[in-house]
Amino acid sequence: MIALPNPFIALITGAARGIGEATARRLAREPGCRLVLVDREEAPLLKLAGELLAPAICIVADLTDAGAPMCIRDQVIAEYGQLHLLVNNAGFAMAGFAEDVTD
Repeated sequence: MIALPNPFIALITGAARGIGEATARRLAREPGCRLVLVDREEAPLLKLAGELLAPAICIVADLTDAGAPMCIRDQVIAEYGQLHLLVNNAGFAMAGFAEDVTD
């Protein structure tokens, strides 16, 4: 078990569905949790935030955009001043052979 401060700030990427959503719901039950939910789609992100028992801010961002991580960092610092836990869950799929995939 990891000891987290109270309150603690947790950022979850890919938070609107699947593993990210389940992680947000689980962490929201922890005393002192403050969530930063990140996803490309605003509507399911806002819906989730409204259903959680913990305070949550939503950041709509596509992590494949080069500037997205810095924008997210700036918003977290502006809102909370620090971050304690990162659940880097966002991902994307590409079809084809690995040698044919570009950046």
